[in-house]
Amino acid sequence: MWTPDVYEGAPPPSPRSSPPPKIAGIAMFVRTTNVALPGIVPAMAQIVVFVAIARWRSALFAAIASRNINA
Repeated sequence: MWTPDVYEGAPPPSPRSSPPPKIAGIAMFVRTTNVALPGIVPAMAQIVVFVAIARWRSALFAAIASRNINA
C-alpha cells in the first residue's frame, strides 16, 4: 500500500489512512490461506516469523547506516 511517507519531505501519513489497508491485506492473506491450504498453516507460521525477523534486522541495519534522520 502506498503512503505519503515514501517521499522525503512529505507530510506524515495520518493514523487513519495507513494501517487499515495493511490490516485488510493481512486479513485477506490469512483467510485465503486458511481456506485454500488448511494443513499448511503451522509451516506458514514459521516462514512468516522468519521473514518478519529478517526484514526487521535488515531495516535495523539500514537505519544504522542512514545519514538522514528525517527519512
